[in-house]
Amino acid sequence: MLDTIGIIGIGTIGSKLIPYLASKNYKVMAYNHKNIEMHRSNVQEIYCKRYKCLEDFESKIIFTENINDLSNLPLIIDATPDKYEVKKELYNTLDKICSKETVIGCTTSSLDLNVLAEFYRQDNFFGFHVFNPPDKMQLIELSFHDDVSLMCRDIMNNLKSKLTDKVFVELPIIQGYVVNRLLFVYLNAAYNYHLSTSIDFDKIDSCMKLGINAPMGPFQLSDYIGNDVCLDILKQFYHSLDLPEYKPSKLLSDYVEKGLLGKKVKKGFYEYE
Repeated sequence: MLDTIGIIGIGTIGSKLIPYLASKNYKVMAYNHKNIEMHRSNVQEIYCKRYKCLEDFESKIIFTENINDLSNLPLIIDATPDKYEVKKELYNTLDKICSKETVIGCTTSSLDLNVLAEFYRQDNFFGFHVFNPPDKMQLIELSFHDDVSLMCRDIMNNLKSKLTDKVFVELPIIQGYVVNRLLFVYLNAAYNYHLSTSIDFDKIDSCMKLGINAPMGPFQLSDYIGNDVCLDILKQFYHSLDLPEYKPSKLLSDYVEKGLLGKKVKKGFYEYE
């Protein structure tokens, strides 16, 4: 029975996924290799603000800097940065310390799941692409290998039964799934469109919001995701797929080089208070 889930990496996705899963009556063991008290404080703030249940915070979420504490868990969700070297080191460690039945779900939005599975056990490994913020975004994109284990399937069925506010879409193993493969062509086209036309960011955003009924225009969305994150994803796709539509726009590269990373630093294509 799945009652405790491990989360590795308490960054942008992990810090919000932890309280979300706790709100669904899972016990969560949250691991980060350093600064655990700072991360505890951040997660507690998110949990109490969104779920107003301070009294059960300590009983539902355990924080640790000792990765061995996760060794006997049936499911670990990897929310570490999208870098092959980071995940290779992590999965090699997990392969040594975890039970042979331990299943890993990876939140990567841009890395090749076939490559990542080589670092662990592909029958107990799957792609679990959640969107930010995970408590509000409905979609979860899933990908499994053809030889996926029954244990892995059973764990995902357990998650589906409890995460009733989500829509799970199972896809073939395609780098970037559906959303990011299409989204980053769109964002890159918007950057280049501005360069070629000099039309203001806010005018492009207004047209796209009103014209296609989108909640954010491309430049607002880029700032929200993080312009550095957008650049990293475009670089990853361009390097792996060698398709011209993913070649990062000079506009985006220039903004990142200037430190204009978006909402998280209060300056990007727009300024934020």
